Amino acid sequence: MPDSWLEEIDEFRSAREEIVRSLVSSLRSKAQGKLYRGLIYYPPDPRFKVKGSFDHYATPIRTELETSKGGSEQWLLIGRINFSLNGKDITLNAYRSESTTGKSVFVPFKDSTSGVKTSETGRYLKIETGEGGRVILDFNYSCNPDCVYNPTLSSPIPPPENSIPVAIEAGEIGPDFAPDE
Repeated sequence: MPDSWLEEIDEFRSAREEIVRSLVSSLRSKAQGKLYRGLIYYPPDPRFKVKGSFDHYATPIRTELETSKGGSEQWLLIGRINFSLNGKDITLNAYRSESTTGKSVFVPFKDSTSGVKTSETGRYLKIETGEGGRVILDFNYSCNPDCVYNPTLSSPIPPPENSIPVAIEAGEIGPDFAPDE
């Protein structure tokens, strides 16, 4: 069990690195001309770990999210998360796939780093909903979608209403590639 928040983040990032390495190695070829050297992250920053409230819908709303391949996927919109960050009040939609159970929710988002330092398609955060509608959003756990690392995959794109008017300089930035020699 990790002793601290920083150790928890390190453990998460190590596990994420294994997942991404398998995604990248499954399609690596000489034609791609690049060598994967690992993930790049913003340094952990406690300013991007915020408390919020979760307004759970009594009846989930079936909805579609556009995907990176131009199609769409079915999701359940299960509620909204409200929080403040850098003096801004923010609301994000929270989703769950129909096959998911438990308290985990999927929060896709874009911010001003999207397409500049992080994935153009946005990033994801998975959070646990707590008792009494309380949640912790720790953007230090933000990840790029898997399609960034393996373009044969299709990933959901955050809807426009999940755009954050603050630069989220926390979590995954992107992959580090070196040109083949």
